[in-house]
Amino acid sequence: YGGYHYYSHGNTDFVGTFGLFLRKYKIKPKGVLQVGVIQDFGPDDYWVYYDNENTQHTEITYKGFQLGTEIHHNTSDSSKFIFDVKLIIPVIHKSKQYYWGYGAPDYDWKLEQYSFLKNRGIDLKIENRFRLNERFWWGVYAYYSYMKSTDQDEIDWTGVNYAKVGNANSSELSMIGAGISLYF
Repeated sequence: YGGYHYYSHGNTDFVGTFGLFLRKYKIKPKGVLQVGVIQDFGPDDYWVYYDNENTQHTEITYKGFQLGTEIHHNTSDSSKFIFDVKLIIPVIHKSKQYYWGYGAPDYDWKLEQYSFLKNRGIDLKIENRFRLNERFWWGVYAYYSYMKSTDQDEIDWTGVNYAKVGNANSSELSMIGAGISLYF
């Protein structure tokens, strides 16, 4: 991750940012019950099964590039306001769901997309930083992140091996949060 100061106007500086990123998420839902219906031998032969939250762990990985700008506005010698916007360009998106219950050795299904033309996202962050001394700053921030991947290959456990079974329309991941930061 790097940046380049490209413009100043009064108390405001504009910094272009660029870099690589790797994001990994593990989702383990609680209090979820999945119900499935499977046709067994004939048109009127169905059975119903239930899976609890332990069968629905998902791991998501995004890898790619980010390009953006930061706007730094100095409100005083000891305070600055920062607005950061980044265009997220994932080149690789992979999602795997574990412990589905079919006895698959690694995962039950996964979605994959290896094209920066079909993956996209944005990160937004607002922060207010305060000087502690000549070397240290602390900040309070809020952020929003959104990523979308379209036309993914769906690979599923067939009971014997893994095979591509179709294409997923899209998957989306969004997050919102707040925090405290320390800079030196």
